[in-house]
Amino acid sequence: MKSSPDQPHFSQESVFLVTKATELFVDYLAVTAHKQEKESRQLTYKGLSKVVEDDEALQFLGDIVPPKVLAKDFLESMKKKSRKSSIEVDSSSSNSESE
Repeated sequence: MKSSPDQPHFSQESVFLVTKATELFVDYLAVTAHKQEKESRQLTYKGLSKVVEDDEALQFLGDIVPPKVLAKDFLESMKKKSRKSSIEVDSSSSNSESE
């Protein structure tokens, strides 16, 4: 905040408060995610994404911390989508030809 020349001068108190709020937020996120990892002693991405998905107050982070998807699962879903869209295109073009 202080390094940006376009921004007005911020007081030390406001910088401290934003820093402290960020620290508390990250702490809450990490502790909550770690509690969900019952069998593991490590904090994992899977735990973080699960907390973001489950906690309604954290769903604004859904685009930043999405659930982990394996590449093979993603490719398979893309193939299904392309097949579905091609079927829809075929059926709509046959409908317009019959009219």
